[in-house]
Amino acid sequence: TLGKILLKKVSARYSDDVAGNTFTCYQGNVRTSITQFDPTNGMYAIPALHLDDVSAGVRFFKPTVILKQALNAVVDTVATKPSGIGLKLDTIGIQRFKLVYKDELSAMDMALNVGHFRTLPEKIDIANTSFKIKQLELAATKFTMDAGKAPATTPKKEAPKETAAKPLPWRVDIAKLSLTNDTVGYNDNTQKPLKTGMDYSHLYLSQIAIDADAVVAASDQYRANIKQVSFDEKSGFKLSQLSTDAVYTDTAMSLKNLLVRTNHSVIRSQAYARYTSVTQLSKQPGNAFVDLDLVHDSIAVQDVIMIMPAMQAQLKKYERNVLHVNGKAKGYVKNISIPNFEASGIGNTALQLNGNIQGLPDGAKAYYNINLKKLVTSRRDIQNFAPPKTIPDSIRIPENISMTGSFKGTQN
Repeated sequence: TLGKILLKKVSARYSDDVAGNTFTCYQGNVRTSITQFDPTNGMYAIPALHLDDVSAGVRFFKPTVILKQALNAVVDTVATKPSGIGLKLDTIGIQRFKLVYKDELSAMDMALNVGHFRTLPEKIDIANTSFKIKQLELAATKFTMDAGKAPATTPKKEAPKETAAKPLPWRVDIAKLSLTNDTVGYNDNTQKPLKTGMDYSHLYLSQIAIDADAVVAASDQYRANIKQVSFDEKSGFKLSQLSTDAVYTDTAMSLKNLLVRTNHSVIRSQAYARYTSVTQLSKQPGNAFVDLDLVHDSIAVQDVIMIMPAMQAQLKKYERNVLHVNGKAKGYVKNISIPNFEASGIGNTALQLNGNIQGLPDGAKAYYNINLKKLVTSRRDIQNFAPPKTIPDSIRIPENISMTGSFKGTQN
């Protein structure tokens, strides 16, 4: 037992001109206690660890001192299971932690400013790479990343390819996850910023809040009972609410009781997909089984334009409209049944149909068996949606169109 440990105003600096890296650290206040310290048997117990006013910096740069390599490095690519170290942690608390990371070789800068971090570990199993956490809190924290154009480097001779080691299984369980008033920023400075809409090369999310239970992140699955996700994006897009019971595994994915709210849209859905493997899903998506239920969703066109700025020219005239969607789809993608699908709200156009489609995802070769219950539209809607100069002047489109009927066949 080492008992209580208190460190105040401790500074450290390490620089390696051969490797090309520098590390600096300042610890304002570190408080902890170690009730068990047994290196012989690998057993350690730390009831509490508190860090206040800590700052650190990491910098990678082109080495200024070059040493002649005497021996070739030998790299062991065999995955090694972690040793059986017993570590017991009760509480970890961090207040006012700053980290600045700068990589001049890849033109990458990152900054992390933690306002409040607190976690209550339940079980740490290093030997099996398994971690159980009762509670994890992160508040008033900001993370930014800036990517630039990396400087040119001298090409290196390719090393002989080695067989990749099979990754070891790992698992993290978080009983209660809470994020409050956090911020995330990303800038790809090699890309020109967009004038309007959400720019995925220059994102800035603020007022991030997440409330989730039963969070699992593992080598073979991800799942969480998400009660609330919300944020503001600098483009003006605001996610007011997102809640769902989400599951993703190597053979299935699902979103139960999905609810999404923005200032203008409401989406209520259920989605489920089953497949043999992720590889099979990417190579043969038609063999995947899906079950989709859209429950009277209302999707604002201005939200669509905000999320997909490339659609602005096509949808600009309907910016104040709201698309209403209701429908179901079930079956294998290559043989999907649609008991009902309804869509309206864009101009004067409304659609209602049911049927079956065989041969997807290749829409050009698929066979359609569609019962068109209702299709109403207008000349204005057709002209607005059709690409420029695709409708000859010699063709006169009726002012209003109403259709019912059925279609069996392919597009060709």
